[in-house]
Amino acid sequence: MTASHTSLRGHRTDGWPRVARPWRGRRLLTLAAAAAAALVAACARDHPRTHVVDIRGFALQPETLRIAAGDTVRWINHDAVPHNVTAAPGSAHHFDSGSIAAAGEWQLVAPPGQSAYFCVYHPTMRGVVVAR
Repeated sequence: MTASHTSLRGHRTDGWPRVARPWRGRRLLTLAAAAAAALVAACARDHPRTHVVDIRGFALQPETLRIAAGDTVRWINHDAVPHNVTAAPGSAHHFDSGSIAAAGEWQLVAPPGQSAYFCVYHPTMRGVVVAR
């Protein structure tokens, strides 16, 4: 008897019927799906992201920004007058951009927590950064 009991077409040559093994395909499919899921999870947050808050028409867009801790928030002033970004009293973190000139920008790496802020020059301009 030879070492191989199957022909090149997958039929047994030793007289015994071929036994179907459907679990082989399912196991391979399960392993492939698990590997793909692990790859997606590993690549999903491989580096911090940058998020933009537009200052336009004396408003902040978006007013509430939900991001991952360690991400960067960049405020861009599209108005013709200066604005600033200052942590509100009682906010989780203290920060102050100073004056952001027209067409200027300022950025901050967000620590974990909720940080309410406002524009000192225009106190009705308020926003919140929630970093988890």
